[in-house]
Amino acid sequence: MRVARGDFARHRYAQAADSYSRALEAAWRLDDPRLLATVGGERALALLRAGQAVSALDAAEMTSAELARRGQTLPPLLVLTAAAAEVELGRFDAASRRLRSLGAGASTDPLVAGRRAYLEGRIAAATGDRVGLRASIAGLPTAGPPTLAADRLELEARSLLLDRRAAPALDALLELKEQREQLDQLAAVGEALALAGEAAAMTGDAAAAGDLYLRAARNAYALDRAELAHTRLELSRAQASVAGDPELVRAIELLAERLPDDTA
Repeated sequence: MRVARGDFARHRYAQAADSYSRALEAAWRLDDPRLLATVGGERALALLRAGQAVSALDAAEMTSAELARRGQTLPPLLVLTAAAAEVELGRFDAASRRLRSLGAGASTDPLVAGRRAYLEGRIAAATGDRVGLRASIAGLPTAGPPTLAADRLELEARSLLLDRRAAPALDALLELKEQREQLDQLAAVGEALALAGEAAAMTGDAAAAGDLYLRAARNAYALDRAELAHTRLELSRAQASVAGDPELVRAIELLAERLPDDTA
């Protein structure tokens, strides 16, 4: 457990997930539900931070089912991790249901309240709910972990995109990419790049948009998310066609050759 938490603190999320898997076996041997909840939840979070949303959701659901069989209450952070994985996978209705299951009492914990507000903001942005997005930004705590500032910046950038204020959105998203990079939030780096591509396209700069979408596609490919890489690559292709940039087209095709045949 100490090794896993050390890896997590150093942003070595894939290694942390492996270490948590070994700690989970120890929790099984002890048959300790409290330890199972802690290790299972932290393992799911490590997988999510490593960009493995499907595995994170599987881990969270496995731990949730184990606790439910024992009549244990699900820890809020476990529910939040599962909801975050659903958001990353584009399952917004499922994510909303998980967040509603937390109830009002969970909001008394600043960490839980901040994460919940961020995820609600992500869902609002995805569904075009401007009022809900502004409410989520207002609901973020004023102080919290290092990820809080990046979460706030992301929601503000998404709000700018919804309002079609492309230039300030692009500036915010490029800053967000740097912040997510410093935090080693690998999947979030790719999301920031993809959103920046959307903002650049909105400004009419097809070459910049194509490059940003390509970089986002490479991020997804590196995280073994071939379907997402393909989606982003197609967005890059569309912008490259408008820009008429042969070097960008060549870079796109190089990545396309690496993708599995069933997605390229």
